[in-house]
Amino acid sequence: MDMKLKTLAVICSSLAFTGNVLAKTEVDFWYSGGVKPQKMMTKLIDEFNASQDEYQIKGALQGNYAETYQKLQAGMASRTAPEFVLLKAEQASAMSKRNLVRDMSVYMDDAFNFNDFLGAFRQQVTKTNGEVYGLPAYGTTQVFYYNKQVLAEHGFTADDLKTWQGVAKVSKAVRKTDVNGNVSFYGWERCGAKITSLMPPSLTAPKC
Repeated sequence: MDMKLKTLAVICSSLAFTGNVLAKTEVDFWYSGGVKPQKMMTKLIDEFNASQDEYQIKGALQGNYAETYQKLQAGMASRTAPEFVLLKAEQASAMSKRNLVRDMSVYMDDAFNFNDFLGAFRQQVTKTNGEVYGLPAYGTTQVFYYNKQVLAEHGFTADDLKTWQGVAKVSKAVRKTDVNGNVSFYGWERCGAKITSLMPPSLTAPKC
């Protein structure tokens, strides 16, 4: 499975944990996302605020990730950006390359277990020098479905699908078309960007 980090929280380099921020209990946090991510984020903020009395996270829902990123850059220029912000992985990476976010590893004490995050996600937010420029929020996992019976009928096994060359070979062998050239059985079909399958079109076409 290919696990790709979708969003992560980063600390704005010039704003967070400077002198004035340490003296304050309120910490601004911008985030965006769909209905479920919004509910999840609100729950996490409420749980954190209730768990201690040193900091109060002030969550502020933004329009979408593109608007958040644009607003963040303007805010950093005018020094009105939040201490924390939720960004797309590529946006956070771009900011890290410009040295606009802080290294989070220096704030991770023994009570914070960074290894609780999936290894694939940890790698995507860790620089080669060990600096951590963000914390994973949530990601996407690509899924590959295949039909064991169809593979067996054509003399293949799951091992034949371990490489893209193997997928191409199997796909060519199992693909079926009618006399008019219409596909009656797909060899390989992507459903959006997340599902890959070896099955009849009737099972893949709806709601892709």
